[in-house]
Amino acid sequence: MKRLLPSNVSPLMVGIILKTVNAVLEIVLGIALFFFVGAGRFIARLVAKELIEDPYDPTATFIQHLLQGVVIHTEMFVAAYLIIHGLIKLAVITGIITKTRWAYTPAIIVLFLLVIYELYRYAFVTHSVFLVIFMLFDLAFIWLITTDYVKLKKKEEKS
Repeated sequence: MKRLLPSNVSPLMVGIILKTVNAVLEIVLGIALFFFVGAGRFIARLVAKELIEDPYDPTATFIQHLLQGVVIHTEMFVAAYLIIHGLIKLAVITGIITKTRWAYTPAIIVLFLLVIYELYRYAFVTHSVFLVIFMLFDLAFIWLITTDYVKLKKKEEKS
C-alpha cells in the first residue's frame, strides 16, 4: 500500500499544520467579525432582494437559511468564540510541537470540553453544519494528540 504522506511527515504534523492554519483563520475572522457586526444583516438584506427577484434561487435560499435568527449578540458570541478557540489552539499546538509533556493533557481536556460545548451549541442552539465540521476536526485532533502522547510516554519509559 502506497503511503499518502512522506515518511518524515506524521499525521499529527499534518493535523498540527491544519490546526495552526485553522486557529489563525479563526482569530482573524473573529477580529473581523467584531469590526463588521452588521455584516450578517447586510448580507441578509442583499439575499432578501435576490429572493424578491427570484424566490427559488437556491444560493440565496441557502444563505437566508444560514443567517436566519442572527442577531448582534450571536455575532459577538461567534467573534469571541472564534478568537478564544483560536488562541487556545495556538497555545496547545506550541506545547505539542515542543513535545512538552504537560501540554498534552490540558490539550486533550480543553479540546474535549470544546467538543462538548460545540455539541451543545449544535443540538440546542444553532444546528450549524460548520460547527459539526469543527467538532469532527477537534475529535480527530484529540485522537492524534492522544496517540502521540502514548508514543512519547513509551519512548520516555524506554529511556
